[in-house]
Amino acid sequence: MKAYTSVPISLLLRPTPSFAFRYVSHSCPFKLIPRNNDAVSKFITSISRRRHHHPLSMASNYCIPSSSLLASSSIVGGDYAGLSATFSRKSGELIPVPDNLVPQAMLEWGDIPSHLETLTSENENENGMERTTVTVLPEVGCGIDNLETTKKVQVYAVDNTRWHTNGLKEGENQVVTIDRSKNMQSLDLETIFQTADERVTDNRENKMYQRRIRVSFSLDFSTTSVLSTDISMQVERQWSQKSTRGTAWTGEASNSGGLDARTVMSYIGKDIVYGDVFSVKREKQNVDRWDILGDNSVDVLSGEWIQSMVLPGSGSTQQCQRHRSEGDFGLASITENSGITTMRLPQNILVRFGCGLDIPGSSTLKEWAIEVSHFDSANVVNEIDESMHKKHRRRVVLRVFGELEGNGNKEQSTYYYWTEVKR
Repeated sequence: MKAYTSVPISLLLRPTPSFAFRYVSHSCPFKLIPRNNDAVSKFITSISRRRHHHPLSMASNYCIPSSSLLASSSIVGGDYAGLSATFSRKSGELIPVPDNLVPQAMLEWGDIPSHLETLTSENENENGMERTTVTVLPEVGCGIDNLETTKKVQVYAVDNTRWHTNGLKEGENQVVTIDRSKNMQSLDLETIFQTADERVTDNRENKMYQRRIRVSFSLDFSTTSVLSTDISMQVERQWSQKSTRGTAWTGEASNSGGLDARTVMSYIGKDIVYGDVFSVKREKQNVDRWDILGDNSVDVLSGEWIQSMVLPGSGSTQQCQRHRSEGDFGLASITENSGITTMRLPQNILVRFGCGLDIPGSSTLKEWAIEVSHFDSANVVNEIDESMHKKHRRRVVLRVFGELEGNGNKEQSTYYYWTEVKR
């Protein structure tokens, strides 16, 4: 069984690491404030709760990515086309596209789009990764034959970005996290879940497309311990393994009027465009936004789950049994229970944050943490007769923040990844 473990890219490409992530245990603080630059010198990614004073060593039992930033991941890099939506950080509700991006005719009709079409192009360079996002603005009438776009370029430098590629075994859908600090005041957190490939079989093509879900938001270290931005979600399929740096939608043909609605549709695919990926139709029909539940309610997820976790430093997998209640997964779109905020987002995504989350190996419930997880159905082998059974599965990323020196300041201390299968 192969383990993909947490290794900071800065250790691979730079002589010194770039973050200070260490474990400290105090009461739940009121603010998230980073340490000064002099303290930004240590990493820790360990289930053992001991303090590290040196960079994480590259022990032989780690699965170390190569010096290439994207080499350890199959779901980052190249061109991805899809849809993007925004959800409230307070309520978890879908936020419509801002009025200033919507044609006047749509505003008059009350036909406000719930999402935008995007092309995400990720290109590796010697300094890290450059992500170019081309967004198509809504249009009506003849405008759909000559679409307007906006373009944004984000740089993920090796000296301010923490990168993880996760998986418990060969062939398992990957989970990637990209955490980027900005000016020591905020931290951008992104979690990427690889999902089942999309097969397209028609008169034009017979092809498999790789699919992923991206969930991202930010923390402001100078404010209270809540999300500082709304939650962004992208549902995408890979159009090309090679990055075009955004020129697929902004090249010469596009600038001369070549980008039209039909072309955009061909990139994104009908399965995403017509698939109600943000549960707009489901909610209008008073159907739960999670399709993993079928006709059931969240209580079908309560009960015993088998948790599998790779132990950092050993490469071995630990299994244990966990009891999960309805409250762990939220009875509505958002619930608040014992200081924990729970948001159930479309695409079977669960976001939880606050003090009191179940942290592996920790006896205290006073640490502030953020958990992002994705539910799906997985084929599980019965150990007795080796038959295959469909089971609910959850892939979980947990980021834990600890208080510094008892003064209310916090820093990211520990990172965990595990899977759970419903018994």
